[in-house]
Amino acid sequence: MTHTYVTMAVSHETYAEVMDKLAAAGYEHAIHNTRSSDGVVLDMHGIALKEEVFVPKKIPNIEELEAILNSEEDTPITINPDGSITA
Repeated sequence: MTHTYVTMAVSHETYAEVMDKLAAAGYEHAIHNTRSSDGVVLDMHGIALKEEVFVPKKIPNIEELEAILNSEEDTPITINPDGSITA
């Protein structure tokens, strides 16, 4: 039985991460060399992607976070994996 798929270009980082996870899980059969201009593709048939849940390794400093949130500025913030805050 033959099936077809549509190719979708993703960043190199995403491609490499997905390929590594497929190989680590024993899904080498999903890594295809198409012998065409597409090169090596990852056949995701029956595989769904989901976003990883971000959990900081350390709880951020609440006082620092409150000061940023209560400021007059509309400043985007990032809570980093080490618990630090970037504003």
